Amino acid sequence: MRTTLSARRLTGFLRTPLLLGTIAVLISNQSALADQMTIANPGVQLNVTTSGVGIENVNGDILAGNAAGTVNGRSVPWMFCVDFARDIYVPGTYNASITHDGTIHGDSVNNAGKVTWLVDNYGGQAVGNSELGAALQAAIWKVMYGNQFTLNYFTGVSGPINISLMATYNSWVSASAGHSDSVANLNWISPLNSDGTPAQGQITINTPEPSTFVIAGLSGLGIIGYHVRRRPRA
Repeated sequence: MRTTLSARRLTGFLRTPLLLGTIAVLISNQSALADQMTIANPGVQLNVTTSGVGIENVNGDILAGNAAGTVNGRSVPWMFCVDFARDIYVPGTYNASITHDGTIHGDSVNNAGKVTWLVDNYGGQAVGNSELGAALQAAIWKVMYGNQFTLNYFTGVSGPINISLMATYNSWVSASAGHSDSVANLNWISPLNSDGTPAQGQITINTPEPSTFVIAGLSGLGIIGYHVRRRPRA
């Protein structure tokens, strides 16, 4: 039984995983340039007052809430705005870049760790409940902008419901004090308008990019191919 390999045969055996690895890298680089998101209309309005540097000045009703759509073709349970300085048209589809470092369009999000803690703990309550989604969105803006953001009331709901939602909003803001989660838990999405200008930044759960599965599959095939072909012949 022969158990040795010639240098020529070993080179041939190694060529397969190396080639597959090269393809995987190319796919990964391509996917980084091809992120895409869809965003839904959250369907709830809040009456807010905002002012100051780095935030759009508003005194009136705005759309707010869980705008869950898709990221690279995968449905996400929730999606929230972390960028009050820009607008976005909803519903819509946008090319985007995605990071996991708490930045939007290259700028750090204020209190990104605290924002992450909020959605990690309360994002699930916003799924299927548009009003709680709006409360969470308002809480995100409050921890980001502090005194520059004031939630006046929930538009279009009865007095008792408004009181209940305001209490929920205030309790979530208070609960976030002193807490911070890893920003790597989330996708920080920087969408682009059709003319290439920045659109309003969003966050959602950290979904694997399609290339992750392709790379894993190619790597596995390379390892299997190497071990199968390396088996000595009798």
